[in-house]
Amino acid sequence: MGSLGYLLISGATLPTQRAFLMLSLVMLAVVIDRSAISMNMVAWAAGVILLIAPESLMSVSFQMSFAAVTALVAIYELSYTSRLNHSGGRSKIRRSVYYLAAVLLTTLVAGAATAPFALYHFNQVAVLGVVANLFAVPLTALWVMPLAITAFILMPFGLSGLALGPMGWGIEAVITIAETVQAMPGAVTFLPAMPVWGFALLSIGGLWLCLWRLPWRAIGLCPIVIGVAAIALVRTPDILVSETGTLTAVKGNDGRLLFQSRAHGFVAETWLRRAGLSPSATGSVKGPATGDARGDARCDALGCIVRTRGEVIAFVKNAAALPEDCVVATIIVSRVPVRDKHCIGPKIIIDRFDLWRAGAHALWLTPAGIQVKSVAGTNNGRPWNIYPRKRFQN
Repeated sequence: MGSLGYLLISGATLPTQRAFLMLSLVMLAVVIDRSAISMNMVAWAAGVILLIAPESLMSVSFQMSFAAVTALVAIYELSYTSRLNHSGGRSKIRRSVYYLAAVLLTTLVAGAATAPFALYHFNQVAVLGVVANLFAVPLTALWVMPLAITAFILMPFGLSGLALGPMGWGIEAVITIAETVQAMPGAVTFLPAMPVWGFALLSIGGLWLCLWRLPWRAIGLCPIVIGVAAIALVRTPDILVSETGTLTAVKGNDGRLLFQSRAHGFVAETWLRRAGLSPSATGSVKGPATGDARGDARCDALGCIVRTRGEVIAFVKNAAALPEDCVVATIIVSRVPVRDKHCIGPKIIIDRFDLWRAGAHALWLTPAGIQVKSVAGTNNGRPWNIYPRKRFQN
């Protein structure tokens, strides 16, 4: 009844639904004297959620929540980890040591299980998360949660404030721990977007390790290693152009993204994440620069000229820049329409109409040539995608 109440007041998110369904099955197992911790309860919770909302399989919360709990159940089904919870004896010191060891093990297992999903969806991994959890989890379990229950008990008598105040101190301490660890050097590692096939191999390998209980479960390490190695094969775009053309970026010689305008907002943050860069790994191409991370860049009121990897890219803001840029540039990205018959020099021309019809563009500068991808070219026929736009629409 308590977990049901929490489910209702918390908004019934996917992790909360999973916790409620699994806890219900655990309580039933305890009542009828059956094994409480098993993969059956994970399958039960996943089956019920997917039966009600099958689309939740593709959500980040479902994937990360069930990845963590599946790995934890698999590791705690092992005999030596079960002994870890019950071999503390009567000594308070030994029980404390075993409790901290269990917290450390749980954090390591859950972090390893959710890392591929965090990397695929958010392009980052919390390397020092185990340090934060080692302090935050005991504080939450021994201070925050008991006071929360006490506050509920005192609420009918109007005395909940006696518990909510100290509970707030504990929550502030947890936030302080998180902020302190996040500020440490190397707390978060940013990596480029993982290819879909690499993510699939990691998921298959993880499931193989968790679901099998025989010696051949170790075979699951092979697809995991291949999936991790897939990150090294990723090459991020050299040029990025938003669907309006107002935000553009070029990859500098040092790997940073050099933005023509201010690198703020959702689109810029997404580009940085997908390139495996932190928000600070940006630069600008404003003003002349030669021989530094910006390559050779010059800007004025009409646009910018950037020289990188043997190509000359012209970012055009005003049509008055086109006569000169069409002569010197090999790639033109223009916010204004460009007539091909009047601009025959460049290899690639992406103008206002191209962006309107096909959406954002990404370009790769390779020795074999220039590769171009657009939103319209990667929508896979999804009916809700507005690209490619028709020339005439009702």
